[in-house]
Amino acid sequence: MAASQFPDRFPIFPLNVVLFPDVYLPLRMFEPRYRALTRDVLLGQRVIGMTLLKSGNSAPAVGPAHVFEVGCAGRITREQEARDDSMHHILLEGRRRFRLLDQELTQNGYILARVELLDDPSFDELDHAVRAELSAVRPELEQRMIEYVQTGTQRGTDKLREGLRELDPVGLVHAIAFRIDCGLIEKQSLLEASNPLERARLLIQLLDFQLADARLPERPQSIN
Repeated sequence: MAASQFPDRFPIFPLNVVLFPDVYLPLRMFEPRYRALTRDVLLGQRVIGMTLLKSGNSAPAVGPAHVFEVGCAGRITREQEARDDSMHHILLEGRRRFRLLDQELTQNGYILARVELLDDPSFDELDHAVRAELSAVRPELEQRMIEYVQTGTQRGTDKLREGLRELDPVGLVHAIAFRIDCGLIEKQSLLEASNPLERARLLIQLLDFQLADARLPERPQSIN
């Protein structure tokens, strides 16, 4: 779906997850309202907007007090309905970040939103100077990610390094932002960053913090 054809009105799925462009998110839609949502979008442009729930709130409440206003919309690339009609398994490909403008609760119980689509250029569409800066920070970002993974496993990282190098710099930033194990608020901040270069720099800072924390000596256990 071309960027110019991407809709600015679609259902949103509030959840404790942060989706980024260029990554894939498997979902199980089992609540009646979200099975209805899935059936409806499959008849149209197959687009669902993912928004992070604010602490202490749950879907399907409507309004800015319940979800963060910046989310990421994805397109369903694969779906399978359970034989007993109890669940949809879908694969959502992150496409466009958005800012919520208006929300309404549908008769089926899910939220339909009107949004402002945010600028998400591909690497080739970026300004030459930004591409150069992003390419310059890429090796540092890759190395931080390798070191981060090594803190949690004894396995080799050759396959991971090869996979990272297959991604262009923008795809690399989004893949790491989606997969890094950190707080949801930190991930939301990454999503809200205005461009991939800012997101890459924030990621390096976050990975530095994670590495420093992982390398701290274990605290002695209390003798009490």
